[in-house]
Amino acid sequence: MTPLRSLTLACLLVASTAAACRPRPVAETVDQTSTTSQSGPRIEKIAPDSVSTGQGQIVEITLTGSGFDASENTVNVGPVTLERVASRNSGRTLRFTVPLTMRSNGGAPPMPLRGGRFNVTVTTSQGVSNAVTLAIQ
Repeated sequence: MTPLRSLTLACLLVASTAAACRPRPVAETVDQTSTTSQSGPRIEKIAPDSVSTGQGQIVEITLTGSGFDASENTVNVGPVTLERVASRNSGRTLRFTVPLTMRSNGGAPPMPLRGGRFNVTVTTSQGVSNAVTLAIQ
């Protein structure tokens, strides 16, 4: 039996003006965080992949890959979004600084970004890249 969430109703008007409906499977949706089109962004390497941000230390990260936009890349580091990150080397390299804080809800001041393992992705007009992991201590 097909689950209801993957069905749509295809209703056809029958000659007697009664409506006859039959279930029809819906195409499965694709999770854009795990797949990309051939022209979309793709991360091949993150360097370094583990950093320490103790005592306000500023750390730069380099993403190497393909399909990055010249200037309109959005980099997500876990819960933090960095907008308009420019690429270098014809769209093959992105450099950004690890954020020390993340936005709080409401009018609260920014909160420090706690250590942990975070997924890093790049979003362009062509889609969302694969995820790589950045460990922050």
